[in-house]
Amino acid sequence: MRTRWGIVGGMGALASADFARTIYECNVTKNEQDGPVVILFSDPGMPDRTEAFLNGSTSVLVERLVEQLTDLKDLGVDKIVLCCVTLHYTLPHIPVELRRSVVSLIDVALAQVIDRRQRQLLLCSTGTRAAAIFESHDLWREASDYIVSPDEHDQKLIHEWLYRYKQPGDVALMAPHVESLLAKYNAESFIAGCTELHLFTRRLRETNSAMRFVDPLITIAERFIQQQKVAAV
Repeated sequence: MRTRWGIVGGMGALASADFARTIYECNVTKNEQDGPVVILFSDPGMPDRTEAFLNGSTSVLVERLVEQLTDLKDLGVDKIVLCCVTLHYTLPHIPVELRRSVVSLIDVALAQVIDRRQRQLLLCSTGTRAAAIFESHDLWREASDYIVSPDEHDQKLIHEWLYRYKQPGDVALMAPHVESLLAKYNAESFIAGCTELHLFTRRLRETNSAMRFVDPLITIAERFIQQQKVAAV
């Protein structure tokens, strides 16, 4: 029996919908019936994750996430991707039986940073920075030598860009800003530390851009078939 994957999305809705699209683009088969089984639970009503963390009102997020994970498990889902990096700070408060189904984007991103050994600029929301989601991970000590974070001024600008692209727009307009930051921080690549950036990395991938990046959503999509085979063993 094939593994069923679930996506907790809607944060924002365009990014999680694009992630589902990326999964199928990376796993096209001659036989349509062999395609991945993916259930997207897109709920834009989830409270703002950055505001909740900064205001100390994370209990509402935990309750909503438990409900969504439970609903996906009831649909027979085996593995789940949270299409919001900032939401990962709630995972320690999620029941273990639900948490073990979640494929951590932080795991995937930091493992790739360690593997590549290139200077990476971490682009993420202010909530992710404030919650030290990357810095508190077990792999951070090994990965941190290759990661640089923007200063306070640039972090504020990045956060504003990320929220701007929750609305429809031309994500290609972000390219000059990212290129400027990569040059400023002498970085060879950037980490898509917010799932909104998946809209941008998809465009880079489609246009064969020379700009380098680590996007855990693309990594998961590209390794989908391999993970399916492992799960079936």
